[in-house]
This record gives sequence, C-alpha cells and structure tokens, in this order.
Amino acid sequence: MDIKKHFFKKFVFPKILVLDKPGLIISRNFNNLNKEAHNMRIVYSFEDFYVNLYFDTLKKLGEEKTNELWYKMGKDLGIRYFLFNGLVDFPFFKINLPLKYFQGMFTMIGMGFCKNLNYDIKKGNYVFWGNNNIISRKTQNLSYIEGIMAGVISFITNENFEARGFYDEFLDEGKIIVNKNFPKKYVPDLEFLKVNPKYRINFPPENKIHSTLYSFSDLLKFKIIQVDEEKKFYFRKHSLLPTEISLVEIISKNYFDGGEGELFRKSTINFVSELCKEVFKGLEDKNKKMKFFRNIISALGFGEIYFRRKEKNIVVDFLNPIFTEFGLYFLKSFINGFVNYFYEGNYSFDFDKIYSLGNKEYFVYEKIS
Repeated sequence: MDIKKHFFKKFVFPKILVLDKPGLIISRNFNNLNKEAHNMRIVYSFEDFYVNLYFDTLKKLGEEKTNELWYKMGKDLGIRYFLFNGLVDFPFFKINLPLKYFQGMFTMIGMGFCKNLNYDIKKGNYVFWGNNNIISRKTQNLSYIEGIMAGVISFITNENFEARGFYDEFLDEGKIIVNKNFPKKYVPDLEFLKVNPKYRINFPPENKIHSTLYSFSDLLKFKIIQVDEEKKFYFRKHSLLPTEISLVEIISKNYFDGGEGELFRKSTINFVSELCKEVFKGLEDKNKKMKFFRNIISALGFGEIYFRRKEKNIVVDFLNPIFTEFGLYFLKSFINGFVNYFYEGNYSFDFDKIYSLGNKEYFVYEKIS
C-alpha cells in the first residue's frame, strides 16, 4: 500500500477524494446529515497570509473597525460553508448532528477552539473552547472565529445568533459564547452567499487535464510539503489551511466592498514578495524560480498557470478557468506579488477584468514603475 497516498485520502479529505491533479483538488463531500454529495474545489492558503493581513488592517483601521470587519467575514464564511454543503433546517431534537459535523470538520482544519462544546438549546446558548486555533494563536484575536461560530449556529437554528470571545494569551486558550440574546451585530445576506450554478466551471473533465506540473500529493510525497503529528500541513514551516475555493475570495470581497481593496492587495503582494525572498534565497536561476512557483500554485489547487510578456506588461494565462461568485481578487493579488518579485518591477491589475480565450482565462498585470 502507498502509505502517503492512503494518508492523503483518508485524513486530508475524510469526505471522498475525487480528484487530485496538477492545479486541481476536488473533493466530494458526502455526509449523513442530508444524504447528499456535493463537489468542492479545494485550495490551500498560508496561515501567515491571514496573520499579516490582520496586523496590516489593525495598523490602518484600528482595533474596533478591524474586529468589526473580521467578525463580518467570519459570519459570512460560517453561513457559506453550510449553504455550500446543501444543509437545510434540522428538527429541534436532531440539532446535535450538524453540531457534531461542524465541530469535527472545523477541528480537522486547525480550529482548535472547536474541540470542546457545551450547549443548552432551550436557552439558546452554545459554548466552544480549546487551544492552538489557526490564526488566533498568532494574532491573539478571536473576531473571525466568533463570526464563524455565530454564522454556523445561526444557520442550523434558523435564528440570528451573535458571539463573544475570550482569549487567555498565557494558556493559548479561547472560549466562544454564542447566544441568541446578544445584541445584533451583523446578519449575512443569504442571496449574496448562495452557490452560483456557474460554479461547475471548477470541475473540468479529466481528459482536459494534461500537465507536467505537480499536484498536492506529489509535493507531499517529495516532502516539499510536510505533515506534523496533528495532521497539519506545512510548506517551509508555513502552515497551510485547506478551504473551499470561494471562502478566501469572500474575505477579499469584504475588503473591496468595504473600500479597503487596496489594503488587501498591498498586504497580499507584500506577503508573497517576502515569501519569495525566503524561498528563493541563494537561488539565481530564474527558470528554476518560475518553475517552482508554478508548481506551488498548481499543488495548492489554484490552477495551471503560464507567464508571458506583452510589451511592458505581464500576462498570466490560466488553463481550465477558475470561478467564484466573489471574484478572484485574492488570486490576482497573490500572483501580483510573484510578478513584482520575479520581474523586478511594480505591477498592478484591473480588479474586475478577466479576459477569456477559448478554454483559457488570463490576467494582465500592467507595469507602473
């Protein structure tokens, strides 16, 4: 038996892994709650990206506005997660089923504050606690996880719930209280968050996937991506977080819709540029740098990409287009960081413009300086 492959299938996606190909990770999410299966396009992103984004936001907006934004993002994410899985209202006496489902899935991806749960359905009170929670362990802030849990409980109870968090920095322990009687903070727009039928674009036929790039399991096999005893994944000591592809773009859209798109773009570009300096330190061969970056993007599930010059600009082609209802601001910004680093200039992109040609899409990065 291929132990690595068995481990990947059983623990990375305890759903059913449908496809792990270069540029593409698809999981079929089958659960006992609704007896339905739903395909998900999965990507991996860096925990430190979110940490840097939080501190950059804190520096510009201050604590109160940053917490408001991150709480809102979290609540959108919690609602979207359950909407995507097609979960519906549950009878009062069966509410423990989606709670256990949510608790298990979120704990698996590093949300340590979900490890423990105590609740009183009649009083409308839910308490989660634990330690070593992704992102919060580095920011000592709970606003996004408060929002996620408020969104989850709101969805499965069909009532609006809000949340409050308490963090013990010394013990690295957090507690989240979710209660229907807390003052209203934010009620997500379900129409905004529901899954668009165009999402099926993310599942190209296997006969259209012909690539020499690496998949996630390839990098796991080559030990470029490593796994620890808690089954968490790392690239060069940077923790990797698996999510459905739309979730990271919900975060970016919250920034852009809130008038902070440039803050998001700059934070992302700076993170990638610094990551490239770290990863490519001592490597002078530009062809090897380009090949390595393309393989990383491919393995993390963001697609198969190609770079080409067009006069002073850089064009990035995508084979088999990616789609989210919320745009591709994160992906554009992430690649912008590499473009700035690799081509040694300052480039920018049109936030809303994506060009299409046959079964390809491409971004244009215009040179500013």
